Amino acid sequence: MTNRHYISGYWPLVGNGKHPESHYLTLLPETLAPLRAAALTFYSSDPAVLERVMALSDQAGIRCEPRLRRVDDLPAWSLAGALVEACERMHLEAWPMPRQFWREKGSKHYWRDFKGSGPAVYRQLLSIWLSKISLVADEARQQRNLRPEAQVEGSLAWIDASLARCNRTRRRWRYWRVKDRPGRLSHYRSGMRCYGVPLTVQAGFLSAEASVWPRLEALFLDAAAAAASMAYAHDEETVLAECRRRQSGLFHTIDAPRRGPLQWLLRH
Repeated sequence: MTNRHYISGYWPLVGNGKHPESHYLTLLPETLAPLRAAALTFYSSDPAVLERVMALSDQAGIRCEPRLRRVDDLPAWSLAGALVEACERMHLEAWPMPRQFWREKGSKHYWRDFKGSGPAVYRQLLSIWLSKISLVADEARQQRNLRPEAQVEGSLAWIDASLARCNRTRRRWRYWRVKDRPGRLSHYRSGMRCYGVPLTVQAGFLSAEASVWPRLEALFLDAAAAAASMAYAHDEETVLAECRRRQSGLFHTIDAPRRGPLQWLLRH
């Protein structure tokens, strides 16, 4: 398994219409199990969640550091407020809610999260989603400050607590076996769309060398600030897709489709 430091988190939110708490807690053991012998930093606002993660880590031989942190203390809290306002400017309620969203991010977030769960819950969701990059970048800076003389860069990855939901659903789905590409962020493809255009980045698993993360963070925050000026329900994946459009050389798609007629035979 790749020598990698994982960063993850789970914040239970009252009124979250996306998934019930059981969804995350059921998938969490399967998500963490393959990380045996790895290092894990895990965030939550709930001490009971951190206790559960510590118990699962002990079972899997993971070196876990739990960190208690409120949602409104996450790096993207202020940014999340601006993106809630951007979502509100869509005013989609002028027409009836569609029966299907056809994987369109803006419509789905507007109706399910902004209208369904409410602006307060939606801001908390956005704060979590949009903080992924900065939380890993913070860890990267800490590591470089502690070991400025290190000759070999460590690998750092964000991993969703529910990432096991993607197991066996895509090529190269065994995320714990993914090897970093020098100077690039490794990611999977998204099945969602933004303004009808397929998104290029899925943010459940993001991995890169430590030096990549601060550069990615600067690019991400700049793109997110631009997103906040729009009338659209953005999230971290739409922002990352814009980052990839601006600097495609900084990104590597793990599950890029193979060329040729035997593509279906090569799925694993």
